[in-house]
Amino acid sequence: MDVPVAVALSEATGRPVKLVVEYDEDLTAANPRHGSVIRVRLGVDGEGRMQALDVRAWVNGGAYAAFKPVEHANLNGFGEAGNTYRIPAVRIESLIAYTHTVPRGHMRSPGSLEANFAVESTVDLAARALGLDPLEFRLRNVLRSGERGTLGEPWAEMRSQEVVRALVAALKEGVQTPREAEDRGTWAHGVGFAFYCRAAHGGETEVALQPRPDGSVLVRVPFPDQGGGQHTVVRNVVQRELGLPPEFVEVAQADTDELKVDSGVGGSRVSLTASAAASSACFQLRRRLKEEALEGRPLREALAELARRRPGERVLVQFSVDEELALNSFCAQAARVRVDRGTGQVWVEEVITALDVAEVLHPPSHRAQVEGGGGDGPGIGVAGRAGAGGRSGDVHQPPRVPAAVRVGGPPPAGGAGAGRLGLGAAAREACGGDDQRGGGECGGQRGGGCGGRAAPSVADLRGGDIPVPARPGGGSVSEGRVALFVNGNPVEAPVRGVEFLAEFLRERLGLVGTKVACGMGVCGLCTVWMDGKLVSSCLVPAVVAAGRQVWTIEGLVAVAEERVPNPPPGLPPAGLVRAVQRAFLESEAVQCGICTPGQIWSVCALLQEEPDPGEEQIREFLAGTLCRCTGYRGIVRAALSASREWQLAKR
Repeated sequence: MDVPVAVALSEATGRPVKLVVEYDEDLTAANPRHGSVIRVRLGVDGEGRMQALDVRAWVNGGAYAAFKPVEHANLNGFGEAGNTYRIPAVRIESLIAYTHTVPRGHMRSPGSLEANFAVESTVDLAARALGLDPLEFRLRNVLRSGERGTLGEPWAEMRSQEVVRALVAALKEGVQTPREAEDRGTWAHGVGFAFYCRAAHGGETEVALQPRPDGSVLVRVPFPDQGGGQHTVVRNVVQRELGLPPEFVEVAQADTDELKVDSGVGGSRVSLTASAAASSACFQLRRRLKEEALEGRPLREALAELARRRPGERVLVQFSVDEELALNSFCAQAARVRVDRGTGQVWVEEVITALDVAEVLHPPSHRAQVEGGGGDGPGIGVAGRAGAGGRSGDVHQPPRVPAAVRVGGPPPAGGAGAGRLGLGAAAREACGGDDQRGGGECGGQRGGGCGGRAAPSVADLRGGDIPVPARPGGGSVSEGRVALFVNGNPVEAPVRGVEFLAEFLRERLGLVGTKVACGMGVCGLCTVWMDGKLVSSCLVPAVVAAGRQVWTIEGLVAVAEERVPNPPPGLPPAGLVRAVQRAFLESEAVQCGICTPGQIWSVCALLQEEPDPGEEQIREFLAGTLCRCTGYRGIVRAALSASREWQLAKR
């Protein structure tokens, strides 16, 4: 919330101003989700047909609203309440209140989660009161193609029937386990359902393609990649349209002097607008090659020649998509849960998600988004209150989530499919509601279909030469300097005050593979190897490392590439590191990448200690390295795969 202050300081001084927020400051001052109290009234006739919906929400907006990204300061997601159902009369009202609390911000379709949790919970209560099966009651009222939405949206199609059929088919595959039969007296078992519909959002953007002398293409875009894979979507489109290898397409964000038009990241619009703009730019680039009589040459040769003839010239395309599209993505979810009758403990046994998506532009990201995008779902679901007639009930204990479930692959382009998820978005709906939208900004070209999470940047895994200044020096501290060995090289550098090892490695030595997040030794992102043990470098004063052997992820990469003649005893061997690297890439275990160095260290250490661990043991060992993107499914797969490869290699 201090960004305007940083901007003002920069304007006043004429200098760049960097905003640095520590972990505790982030928790207390960053944008939390809006707290809300929502009243839902649902009218149903004698045949079980919904006739009226009345939603009224009171929302905590925090101390001020000047920094919110919309001029009305409200949450657009409340307008999506009940938007999957055929309801003739609908009234939705949301009131934002100023309070003496931290200003609230926007995250993952703000308002949708809260509104649909309340509505879906009410749908369950209504079905129970009518004596109807919750799924049958929903199907009796769900929208179909050609029908208008609750707010009059003229949907061109509504693939509810196909999606629910896929969900039911997947649900029927489940069978009662012996454990379920044994614990009927202690645990109550059930299956929860929820529906959601996410509209596609248009907008406008620009894309510039610049051929380079080596036959590659530089793609300039006006929007950032905030973790949703927007740049990967553009790269994949350009790569496909031109037929270039991935390494010959580079995507970079341009500044506002270069590209001036963009609607901004949000509402899943980037995948729609940017993919269309990139495709159009590729068409224009091929036309340029034809004009220069280069069309018949091999593409890379033609691009290199075009760059030589017209150095610095680019193909610029501005593209606009109607903001009010009649397209949507339908989602149906089911979850098997059990609840301890005595304590209220919730165990999510299985979650199934069925999604209507269009073209999946990046299948690994599509899967990772669905798995990880709703990783917080069980906690949000059971933390909410749902009640009838003014009564409400609480679940006081956090849910336990299954360690292993089967995961289906992405559905075919333009179709509907179901996949079984461990920490997927459906877990939230299983407990009563969700804002499931395909995992945030994504790559499906119909609204909500996801697939745009960034292809992993594996620089931290592959590495280059170890960028450590090799200085002579012993293991000592004197006159504000510390001498130690980093990645096998003697290093001496200045230190200031109580400077921690993570800061020393990153800022003094440029070893940015060591990440910093919590600063409290909780997240595991700053993990390094020091004298035979993994340590949280954010807790180790740099002076304590004097004279010690410290190895970072860059050094581990050098070990894997056999560029370290005599690695110290206890360091993971080259074969093991290569097996882990390969497994992480092949198992789609990397999403945003910030936790990957810590995860690599942890998996290597585990397999050194136990070459053949079980899945529960892997999860327990990885608990000290937090990942907010993947839901851990891909990481666990990678650890199991690396274990198998490592055992075979040692035979």
